[in-house]
Amino acid sequence: MYRSLAILPYGCGTPADQAGVLPLTSAVALLAAELAQSCRLAMADALIYASARYQDIPLATCDRHFADLPGVRYYPKTGA
Repeated sequence: MYRSLAILPYGCGTPADQAGVLPLTSAVALLAAELAQSCRLAMADALIYASARYQDIPLATCDRHFADLPGVRYYPKTGA
């Protein structure tokens, strides 16, 4: 079972000092369940998205499946 959720930048060029760890509360878990169904996200992705939405902070990601969701800053991966 999840107890906390780390929101860490990974490969998107965001500064590490802007990362943090958010608690996984019942409210976030319930929101994640709703978002998993309505946005067709895997539960782990829904937990990440719900945590950002609940805290009213933008979610910066390189993951395409988040790209069209409200509150998401999508940064396409560049060829390496």
